Amino acid sequence: QSPVGDGVNTAQEFIAAIEQGGEIQLTGNIDLAEALVIDSSVNLGLNGYTISSGISSGYLFTLDSSALTITDRSEQKEGAISVPNAKAIEIKGTGSVFTLEAGTISAKQDTVEVASFASDTVCHITGGKITAKGGNKAFGAYGYGTVVNMSGGEIEMQNGTNQCFYLSGMSADSGVTLNMTGGKMTSSAAGVYISNYATLNISGEAYIESTGSQYGALYIGAYNQSHLSDINISGGTIKSARNYAIYAGPNSSNYCDVEITGGQILSDNSSKTAIKINSKVDLTITAGTFTGDVSSYISKSSTFTTDATGNMVVNPNTESDSYAAIGDRYYKALADAIEEAETGDTILLLKDIAERDPLVIEGKTITLNLNSCKITNGSDHTITVKSGAGLTINGTGTVDNVTHQKAAI
Repeated sequence: QSPVGDGVNTAQEFIAAIEQGGEIQLTGNIDLAEALVIDSSVNLGLNGYTISSGISSGYLFTLDSSALTITDRSEQKEGAISVPNAKAIEIKGTGSVFTLEAGTISAKQDTVEVASFASDTVCHITGGKITAKGGNKAFGAYGYGTVVNMSGGEIEMQNGTNQCFYLSGMSADSGVTLNMTGGKMTSSAAGVYISNYATLNISGEAYIESTGSQYGALYIGAYNQSHLSDINISGGTIKSARNYAIYAGPNSSNYCDVEITGGQILSDNSSKTAIKINSKVDLTITAGTFTGDVSSYISKSSTFTTDATGNMVVNPNTESDSYAAIGDRYYKALADAIEEAETGDTILLLKDIAERDPLVIEGKTITLNLNSCKITNGSDHTITVKSGAGLTINGTGTVDNVTHQKAAI
């Protein structure tokens, strides 16, 4: 069965190999009666065999300021680590690196967890599967500066009532990050719970699905504004079978900044929209496909249509049909660009503009690059800069006013 020759096939040999560190290739099933600490670099090849343990509490493996790579060279890649009555892997210390390339890691609960006091941990999930039968989570990413990169594989919560993946940092200057560019998360409850000091980046072919009725596929739960978290979605699929795809409850403490520039945000429940959030969540959509009406969150640099299934499809405006731009965002009206501009932004004019209503700058300091274009008014002042706001005009061009007793600026 195993593609390797010499290796380990007894618990005694395995324990000795863990203590020594380095390359460990299984040539038989291993049953461990006690938990082990990994404090040196280990490359563990399962090779189609299973490491099992009947421990009833704690973690089978504790990775302490070291590195663990789990892979499987067998053709079917059915190797496994099985802890049916406890937890599988705890990661602690400083600078630990955990990599899952192949094989299945299963546990009763909390299958893999980065401890809250760990620092500078990096986890790579490129293949294989992490699964929990129940409990609070399948994967917990806590600590200081923890980064989890998921490009393949699967994380599964089978029957738990909370979440598949828990993301929560310990400080504002050293939070936790999940970069999901591929792979799959499926959960009987929430998919990813985003708590304090956390950044979630979803792109590529990432897939997150919740089948539970209580939470969304993404559940936002930062405690307060000082614990602010960020979600950036540029691709992938976020789906809920029975509830909202992205959810932040009515509790005023659920703070988060969310930017969606692509991907599919879907709910299979006809009575639910893709997104349900409270007023403390700052959400901007510039592109993507959504179940239900999300028009109140769409940037004015984008427009939407409805597809054959009734989903809202959002696409960015193009330069050819726009009058102003902020970076790579294009606006069909200069007033819209001014409204969405933030302090420090530069608005670039793209065409001559005749405004019927006055352009008002309030509560921000911005730059207007005329770009050889001309702005004229309707019947009021052309541009009004309110008290406390600021405007710098550069580039060649003209700000004109053709109305008696009204000002250009």
